Amino acid sequence: MLIAQLEGATCSVPSLGVSVTRNTGCPILSLCRALVKADHGDEALSVWRGDKPVMEITSIARAATLAVREGNDGRPRFVKYQAPTFADAVGGIVEPVAA
Repeated sequence: MLIAQLEGATCSVPSLGVSVTRNTGCPILSLCRALVKADHGDEALSVWRGDKPVMEITSIARAATLAVREGNDGRPRFVKYQAPTFADAVGGIVEPVAA
């Protein structure tokens, strides 16, 4: 089982040198996606904030497929993760050029 530390918007696994900082969304799930890319998807993850346990994840690969979105009632829900597109990343910054 891997051990992660959550501090503010940063979640990291110090033993692997893997760290993710998110200003929006869930840094724990973002860390899971980074761990899958680093070939650790088949492991479990224990997340701690200081000396207090926050979350136990039995499958990093499965958690990597999730995201957190606000429901119509304002409460957070787990949903299927969809990678942002280029248009999402540059929306409003880059305008299409007419040919």
